[in-house]
Amino acid sequence: KTLYDIYEKEWPKVRQMSLHELLSSKEIHPLFKIDPISYAHLLDKSKISLIDALFDRTLSLTSRKSLYKEMEGAKRYILPISHVSWLPFEYFLARYILHKVNINDKEAASKILTREVLQIPIEDELTESYNRQDEMNN
Repeated sequence: KTLYDIYEKEWPKVRQMSLHELLSSKEIHPLFKIDPISYAHLLDKSKISLIDALFDRTLSLTSRKSLYKEMEGAKRYILPISHVSWLPFEYFLARYILHKVNINDKEAASKILTREVLQIPIEDELTESYNRQDEMNN
């Protein structure tokens, strides 16, 4: 069976599930648990804005059209970007999201400009282990 066959068979059941059922069901394919289309029926579409990347190769046009169909009533913005070319504009997108959810305080706005520090736990562990070995040898 192809994934498309599985989706076609299970989709009617998924559309009727509650959030709890979606997250806990063992009767549906695991991809339904991470696919945004699975949750569309649970949302108030009048409060949704979809930002569609015109040149996105990560999500197929067919998938994006299906999602938009399920999100009927949501605002849709089609932007001439790809899956990652929007990154230089992430500040503006973050500001837009804060505006849409009515968060207007300066503290939230200042956090947008904060750079995230990536931590690699295995690297930290290896460094600590190396330092302990070095101390024992000296």
